[in-house]
Amino acid sequence: MIKPTLARLSLALLLATTACAASANDFIDRASAAGVGQVEASKQALAKTGYDDVKTYANVMIKDHTIINEQLAQLGQKLNIQVPAEAALAGKVKPMKPIAGKSWEASYAANQVQVQTAVAELFKDEANSSDVPELKAYALENLPTVNRHLKMAQRLLKTYKK
Repeated sequence: MIKPTLARLSLALLLATTACAASANDFIDRASAAGVGQVEASKQALAKTGYDDVKTYANVMIKDHTIINEQLAQLGQKLNIQVPAEAALAGKVKPMKPIAGKSWEASYAANQVQVQTAVAELFKDEANSSDVPELKAYALENLPTVNRHLKMAQRLLKTYKK
């Protein structure tokens, strides 16, 4: 079982999502936390793994979530909604510990499937139910990227699930 580390923090910040869209502030808080969590987890992956496919995935997460996070910060500013400081969120991310009996890569992949599933649900709910046109558009624009990340994580899990 994954200890209260990156996986738990990321999921705790995301799983408060309900079937309907979160408030604008809640969505921005959750999306921001998820994005920063993805960047930090990916930095850990780059430092820990020697596998090229895991490094490729981690680099994609860093690149894509840096862009998504910047867009979210700009949108929050436009909507006059405070976006949590990236440094404050990054400081809450703890190193991921492997699942007992699993490789670090298998643990990372399992974590990523969980987190990416929650992120995809968060963006899908916002895209389908938001009352704020700008947030709806942001979620719709980034949902394909988030879904691609989920598929990539699922492929990693198939590779390392042993």
